[in-house]
Amino acid sequence: MGTSLTAGDIVKLFEEDRGARRRFAELIVMDEDVRLAVINAVLRDVATKLDVRDLRDEFRAGLDSLRGEFKADLDALRKEFKSDLDSLRKDFKSDLDALRKEYRGEVDGLRRE
Repeated sequence: MGTSLTAGDIVKLFEEDRGARRRFAELIVMDEDVRLAVINAVLRDVATKLDVRDLRDEFRAGLDSLRGEFKADLDALRKEFKSDLDSLRKDFKSDLDALRKEYRGEVDGLRRE
């Protein structure tokens, strides 16, 4: 009665023997078709310089867009603040003029008394 190895047994043997695992990998990559298949599989998962450059350009474009939006929002807030400040100045001047008029009226009334 012969002992048969299962795929799990073979994997376990490779896990236990680093040298055998390395030799097996060398044997596999010696086959040009297998080596090409492994390289293509790895390359699909590796970012290329072009991928990185495209991502950088996309990031910069997004950052420039955010800068533009921020600048536009800041300019709008400045205009709104200036408008509110001008309105407050007018209201203050109007109130001050009314108080001066009222004060003069009272001073004139006191003078007449």
